[in-house]
Amino acid sequence: MIGNVVMRERKLLRDLAFRATFPPVRRWLRSRWERETDIPPVGLVRFGNLRRLDPISRDWGDDRVSQIDILEYREGEHPRGTFVGDLTDAPHLPSDAFDCVILTQTLQLIYDLSAAIGTVHRILKSGGVVLVTLPGITPVNRQDSESWGNHWCWSFTSLSARRLFEEHFSPAAIEVETFGNVLAAASFLFGLGRDELTHRELDHRDPDYEMLITLRARKGGAPA
Repeated sequence: MIGNVVMRERKLLRDLAFRATFPPVRRWLRSRWERETDIPPVGLVRFGNLRRLDPISRDWGDDRVSQIDILEYREGEHPRGTFVGDLTDAPHLPSDAFDCVILTQTLQLIYDLSAAIGTVHRILKSGGVVLVTLPGITPVNRQDSESWGNHWCWSFTSLSARRLFEEHFSPAAIEVETFGNVLAAASFLFGLGRDELTHRELDHRDPDYEMLITLRARKGGAPA
């Protein structure tokens, strides 16, 4: 008896809600209840700025990159290399020439950091940016010793990264972020894979456990 009463009350509430809605919504609700389709009726969805016949962009989300240059330390190391040389002593690299310089997990392999960052500043155009990632808490991988394992010189903190770039870039033009926590750092040191942690565990940031440091600096002194 109690179950029948609850079912009748649910049906009554559903009928009252159904009658209080507009006809397009009623049709959609009826289709949901009858399991015919989950597609809302025309006019129910408000597209806002997406109600247009032309796409917002036809570039598939790509930036407007007209040219890419790659600096390789030794000739033949990269199939698309366009320059060969040492970032700490590279007078052949043109000054004020690049809109963006990308250095991902690179500076830890360079002993003379100030000279390398000075070169980056010199070759950037005014208003150009450098995008950098740096290792914080990390093992030193010596398995690939011929390529870079024996060249590992540094690990960083957000403070050391900022201070290094402030020698050449305006402090107001530098942005630094850190990623990591005690679980992620311990897992990395033990050699666990990314898939062995949840997104929540990886996304949590603890400023006392800096695993990865990212930095963005703009040439010219304007805020980054």
